[in-house]
Amino acid sequence: MSFPITAWAEGKDKETSAPPAVGIVYGPQAGYRDAVLALQKCLEAKKVKCVLFLLPKTESKDVPKTILAELREMNPRVFVGVGTQAVLLIRQAELRVPIVFCMIPNVLDAPFFDGKDKAQSASTGVATDIDPKQQVEWLKKMDPEAKNLGVFYSPRTKKTSEAIQSAGKKADLTVTLISTDREKITDAFTQLDEKDCDAVLMLPDAGIYNPTSVRGLLLWGIRHQKAVFGFSESIVKAGGFAGQYFQPEDVGNQTHKVVLALLNGAEPKKIGLQYPQTVRRAVNLRTASLIGINLDESILKDVTKQFGKDE
Repeated sequence: MSFPITAWAEGKDKETSAPPAVGIVYGPQAGYRDAVLALQKCLEAKKVKCVLFLLPKTESKDVPKTILAELREMNPRVFVGVGTQAVLLIRQAELRVPIVFCMIPNVLDAPFFDGKDKAQSASTGVATDIDPKQQVEWLKKMDPEAKNLGVFYSPRTKKTSEAIQSAGKKADLTVTLISTDREKITDAFTQLDEKDCDAVLMLPDAGIYNPTSVRGLLLWGIRHQKAVFGFSESIVKAGGFAGQYFQPEDVGNQTHKVVLALLNGAEPKKIGLQYPQTVRRAVNLRTASLIGINLDESILKDVTKQFGKDE
């Protein structure tokens, strides 16, 4: 579906001589704020007017109605929803303008990314997931001996885990999916052994991972001398072998290009889903030593953060 967006040049709307407005809706989380600041800075450098809407922390059921009224009054040329809650609220406003998603983990499982409700779909934007193909390629580079990758998933990460499995199949890597949650994590560790998994890739899933289950998985990896790939710098620092991750500022910078394309008349479905173009990488050298993986300099030169150097 195409939207009636007036083409613009050098930041000026040809009909009104005013900069096109972009509405940015976001939650109070620090990562969201960092992404928004980067997004706003990039757009305003192009003379694009941004209107920011910070969602309150309240759990009141009456708040959404008030928010919807304010969003409708805002009525920008393009909406950006930073976080799942923001995207869902924008959709409820039922304004016929493109919706760009930003800072969405496990985007294939997001409740708005379903191909339905075409008039209010949010089919384009920048996720926080690492491209499954890129994830698998880097994993094989870091641990060439891994042949069977275990991935824990819950209903909130089912499609995301299946995308990893599909990418693994194309790269001649078996990906074994194990359904679990925080209450069944011990059983999930047992299944890793029973199914001969020789590495594990963690997905950002709050239904599975909390400090206790993360610590348990990292200990499992060290005891069994198997690589655990985390989804954040902090997990690698805590003892994970390695991991790829994003920075909110990078996602914000990338999202601004999607917005500019829409303001220039591009159709959302033709832009589609984007994964982070700037990917950060971390490795824990102490953990690598404990599990028997040797990393040469050609691999380490592409790593953003190295932990465990002096241990």
